[in-house]
Amino acid sequence: MTKKSIIIIIVCTFILIAISVTTVYKEPKIKGIYVSSQNNMPENSILDPLFSSDSITDIFLLIEAENLKLDNMIEVSWKKYEDGDYIAVQHDTIYPENSGSGIITITMVKRNGLVPEGKYRVSVNLVNHPVLTTEFEIE
Repeated sequence: MTKKSIIIIIVCTFILIAISVTTVYKEPKIKGIYVSSQNNMPENSILDPLFSSDSITDIFLLIEAENLKLDNMIEVSWKKYEDGDYIAVQHDTIYPENSGSGIITITMVKRNGLVPEGKYRVSVNLVNHPVLTTEFEIE
């Protein structure tokens, strides 16, 4: 074999490796976020963002994720609307327990055993990806 043939084989091998890596690797992503008074995903994934403080015991954030790896960090920021601005009330940093896809559930912390009334905004950030935000209200 000539030197030129060996170089062509090496280049072709690197191209095949690059193609196989890009087709096998799937980008981690957050498909959607939902706020619910139940800790499971509803069948239609459409939720009413208005809750009655009399009828709820907990508020859950359901994060629908795909292709997560163990080192993917998810940041969740809970903010409450007060005095014309959103004020941080809770911050969660999560690393998946397992690689793969599924639903991650996070509970909003109660204050004095109650879910405080008000207007809220929840933001979810999978590092280096667009932030997803949803709003809800507790009356």
